[in-house]
Amino acid sequence: MRVLVLGKGAREHAIVDKLVKSSEVDKVWCARGNAATAEIAGNVPMWAEDTEDIVKFCKENGVDVVIINPEVALTMGLPDVLKENGIYAFAPSFRAAQLELSKSFAKSLMRRYEIPVPEYGVFDDEQEAFEYIDTMSMPVVVKADGAEGGQGLIIARDEITAKLAVSVILKDRAFGDAGSRVVIEEFLQGVQVGILVFSDGENFVIGEDAVVYKRAMDGDRGPHTGGMGALSPSFMVDKADMLRIKDEIIAPLLEALKKEGTPYVGPMFLHVVVTERGPKVVDLNVRFNDPATQVILPRLKTDLGLIIRHCMEKRLDEIEIEWEDFVTVGVVTVSEGYPIKYRKGFKIKGLSLEEKDGSLIYLAAVKKDKDSYVTDGGRVVNVIGKGKNVAEARENAYRRLKEIYFDGMYYRKDIGEDIEKRQNV
Repeated sequence: MRVLVLGKGAREHAIVDKLVKSSEVDKVWCARGNAATAEIAGNVPMWAEDTEDIVKFCKENGVDVVIINPEVALTMGLPDVLKENGIYAFAPSFRAAQLELSKSFAKSLMRRYEIPVPEYGVFDDEQEAFEYIDTMSMPVVVKADGAEGGQGLIIARDEITAKLAVSVILKDRAFGDAGSRVVIEEFLQGVQVGILVFSDGENFVIGEDAVVYKRAMDGDRGPHTGGMGALSPSFMVDKADMLRIKDEIIAPLLEALKKEGTPYVGPMFLHVVVTERGPKVVDLNVRFNDPATQVILPRLKTDLGLIIRHCMEKRLDEIEIEWEDFVTVGVVTVSEGYPIKYRKGFKIKGLSLEEKDGSLIYLAAVKKDKDSYVTDGGRVVNVIGKGKNVAEARENAYRRLKEIYFDGMYYRKDIGEDIEKRQNV
């Protein structure tokens, strides 16, 4: 297979790294890619929204599969356009992608098919939203309805904060068009995990789970971000929980999409809270999640290219996916001020792409300036530690982090610490 991966972050580096090692894959390109994907595969100077250029490139270079991660490409319906041109998209159709692109669509669909979700309301009127808040118990979660890069979420501990969040989203349009409507939902008490699923439109396979750390600061404080770190496996759910998640959420959701005439194809990442009343879906991604992908794929023993081929041939039920028996902890270094305002263009010292001492590196917003790596955005370098347990994986990750430096570099010091403490109880 000849594969084009869309995106330019650490997630794409992790995917490309797996594909270049696949016996099923002959050639890999990344658009636009970063300094790492340029070294291990090849970068193409196209943005994810350049639909015509992407189709032209695929036809001219015999691309068999396109893996789509950027929200904008899904918003523009790129998978449908590729299908119309005889090119396989490892991604859902525009209609199925609404599961992520519109939270109200997702919740409405799941409620209709009795798939458990938090109690919620959807509003485009500020006063109606305020009145709904008055009926709810605190805390609540306030979300921009549309695609907002994982940052359009505010946990409000009191009514004043909840109403302010509504105004920021609806009136001030802090998240642009994603905030044309606001979703207000109950805050669930329980443990939250993320679960990777592969689907070929007919069959599905559940992959591994992960814990994703979204808040900017230690102790889960500060604004929500695109992701400050992750850990896999989660150690938060047991086999009984996973069976319930499969039977009560994943299987009926994929069956619902088939009944709606839009069978789901590609990877899906579900964010589930396991409560005393059972598991409930709080969010989902219709693509590989960032930063969970960076801790899940290193544990994937089965050839990723083989999984994709089975999806293409609708034979996913014929493959058994195997996983390595180690723990991974991923820590994301970011530019000072992320996710609000930050500078870029700083030289990164002590950075190498080699795997060593139980750690590996995935690059996000990094470009090459002559012989130096330079920061090129908010999230910069992902350091992944591997170990026989959480403690060892954390130690390997944070030891490697000490070798890396750029002006204004920041990272959370507590990624995986909560899981390590649970294991030591």
